[in-house]
Formats: sequence, structure tokens, C-alpha cells
Amino acid sequence: MASRIPLYAKLADDIRRMIESNILKAGERLPSLREMSRVKGVSIPTTIEAYRHLEDQNLILVRPQSGYYVARKERRPGKPCLGQPTAVRTQNRTDVIARTLDSEISLQFDAAIPDDIFIPVHRLSLILSGLLRRDPGILGRNASSPGDLTLRNQIARRLIEWNCLVDPEKLVITNGGLEAIGLCLRTLTSPGDIVVVESPAYYGFLNLIESFGLRVLEIPCDPNQGMVLGDLREALAKHPAKACLMSTTVSNPLGVTMPEANKRELLDILRHNGIPLIEDATFADLHYGGPPPAVQSFDQDDNVLLCASLTKTLAPGFRLGWVYPGKYTKQICNLKRVISGDQSEILQKTLAIYLENGGYERHLRRARQELRIRMRSAIEAIQAGFPPGTRLARPSGGFLLWVELPRPIDVDFLQSAAIAGNLGVAPGNIFSALGQFQRHFRLNVAQADTQRLVDSLLRFGALIGKNI
Repeated sequence: MASRIPLYAKLADDIRRMIESNILKAGERLPSLREMSRVKGVSIPTTIEAYRHLEDQNLILVRPQSGYYVARKERRPGKPCLGQPTAVRTQNRTDVIARTLDSEISLQFDAAIPDDIFIPVHRLSLILSGLLRRDPGILGRNASSPGDLTLRNQIARRLIEWNCLVDPEKLVITNGGLEAIGLCLRTLTSPGDIVVVESPAYYGFLNLIESFGLRVLEIPCDPNQGMVLGDLREALAKHPAKACLMSTTVSNPLGVTMPEANKRELLDILRHNGIPLIEDATFADLHYGGPPPAVQSFDQDDNVLLCASLTKTLAPGFRLGWVYPGKYTKQICNLKRVISGDQSEILQKTLAIYLENGGYERHLRRARQELRIRMRSAIEAIQAGFPPGTRLARPSGGFLLWVELPRPIDVDFLQSAAIAGNLGVAPGNIFSALGQFQRHFRLNVAQADTQRLVDSLLRFGALIGKNI
């Protein structure tokens, strides 16, 4: 089935080919937005989107009061671009976020950690204290890998909501979602191998890829459809990859969920190229309409490694995640034992009892409702207080909001200015190994006080207005 490539992406691709074939020469002025839309028979907003897409790829640039121009090729010899494998150098750029978590920043928009009101703190504390009263010795015990079977059974039951029928014996409990992803990458790749990722991609994934000495192949994402599958086909025809790592439901940072047809097509493309999929579903339970089918539910070849974490919906401090490794179960179980061994028994049993006794669905319904309220309030505040032309990716769930400013800005400077104003933000350039998204940033709207959220966003908008 052919992918439905957005109209702006088709127009951008036409212009890119004209640049590459030297029909449009370096330094030459592009047709105006009105002229291009008339010639190509598309709307002006579609043309604006296409030009912005090309600008993000450093193929064109805008000169105020003058128009759009083809970027000169001497901008950086040898610089990789979308669809080309590249080494990752992002870890130093993400250190600032780690430091703000240990600081006295009053409102942390940067880290993807929900406020306590969005997790069942009271209920979990009652279960945990009850376990301690009945069996104090549990503090000295770990649950041997692959993890507490009761918890794995409960996770397997939950996965039915994602249309996934899995064997709980094959589930592996991990130290959070990133360890699950790391185990999959170590199993499937060797240093120097290529991993396909969506662009923008969660910076934690990029840090892992960097630490393992791997290269990334960034494929652009449409904010409504997810990864552009036509670009994926084209890139894989040129560059053999060993794995594909992506979030197909409520991605981080865009919050986009791929339509079911696209998920099936993605699986077909990867199957044709012999590439396993590492499917991250950490935010799937926070999809506003309830979790849609995972790609793993369509997998007939046992070649999708499904990973998730309970940190975004239940207990951030427990750091418990899991992986369903498909046909790679034995390798990942062995690797888990070598790398980090067993894990806390009391934490696993606490979550197992919570899931077993029910209430999780009620908790999720409430969390989704509250998060939608925060998201709606945040969007309204940004529309009111940020510079005109600011654009937002409307997320399908979760609590992360991807913001694009109307003009280029030094996002690192903006981050420093925000910190000075007692706010933490995640700059867009950390979500790409290619240093893209220089006018973007990600915000966490899962804040307890809605009015404080709105007031802080208005204050941040004023700060941006002074520096753009």
C-alpha cells in the first residue's frame, strides 16, 4: 500500500530535486510564496510548510524583507542530512536537563516526568507499607531476572488493550524503559551499525545510540501521520540498517500516533528489508482515546521487540520497565542478567498487586482527562502569549508539547535565559543528531497547578518575544 505523503512534503521534495540538479542555484532567490503556490496549484499555507521543511534541512534560508534563497553549499562541507547515516554527538547537549532536575528550578518544563497528582501515590504507598508489615524481610530480596511472574502476568493482561497477545514467560522486567531499549540495541547491533530513528527523536534514544557507538538514519516525521514512509523506503534502498527504533503511539517529542494503516505498512517495509523493529510504547496508555493497536499486534514473524515503562503512568521513582523481545528472548534475558542482574522484589510486587486489584483503568481515565485539560490550557496560553506565527504539534496523548517558533533563535541561549527565569525547557536541537530544530523546544505540561502552568508559559512567551 503506498504511503500518503503530505502535499507539503511532495512540494518540498520537488524543490529539493531542483536544488540538487542545479536548476535552482546556490544563492538564487526562490519564487515568492504566492508565486510558488500559483505555479504548483497548492495553497499558500502548504507552500509555507514546504519552505519551512527545506529550511530545517538547511537547503534554503530566509532573509527578512527579502524572501527565501537557496543556501550556499559551503555552509558546512560534508555535513550529513536527513536520510544519510551519521554519528551521534548529543550527550553533552542534554547534560543541562539532568542538572536542572537536581536544582531548585520552580517549574521544570524540560524533563518528561509527571507531577505527583498524575500518579496513584497514596494507593501505591498503602500497598508497599502493607507488604513491609507482613514481610519485613522483603527489603533484603530481589526478584530474579526476568522478573516477578505475577507482575509479568498483569502486564500481559494489560497488553490485550493494545491488541497484543503475549506470553508472560517471555516478558523481561527492566530498570526503566531506557534499559529495555538498550538491551534491544545491544542484542541487534554492533558498533558502527545503522539504526533508523524518527526525526525529531527522543534525546534519550540518541544518547543510548551514541554510547553504543552506533550511527543513526533520521527519517522525518509528519506531525499527523508519524514517520514519512516514502522517505523511509528511499533511505533503506541506499543504506542497510540493523534496527529501527521508534515510538508509533504518542511519540516523544511530537506526541503523534501513526494511523493503523501506516503501522502495517511500516511493518511491511521493515520485513522486506529484514530489519527488526524496537517499538517504544511508553506513552501508549496515555493516548487520549485509549491505546490503539501496537505494531507488535500485526507482527507474524516475531520480529518486533515491544518496550515500555511504568514510569509515566504509575511510579516514576520505581524505575520499572519491560520488554517483550519476540524471538530474541533468550539473548535479552542473558544480557539483562549480565548487565544489571536482579531487581527489587518489593517494588515489583507493589505494582503487581496494584494492577491485579484493579483501579488502573479508572486511574488512566482520570489522568488522561486531567492531562487534556493541562494541554488545552497550555495551548491557549501559547497562542495568547507567544510571538505570532508560533506553531504547535497537536499531540494525540500524553503531556509533551512540541513548539516551533516563527523565526530562528539560539535555542541554547533561550534555554539559559529560561533557567535564569526559574524555568526549565528542552531545546529542539537535542532531539536530532543532525542539530536540526533550532527554532523548536519541548514542554512538559503535566503540572499540578493549571493557573501556575498558564502564568509561567505567558512569562516564557514574553521572554521569547524579547529575544526573537
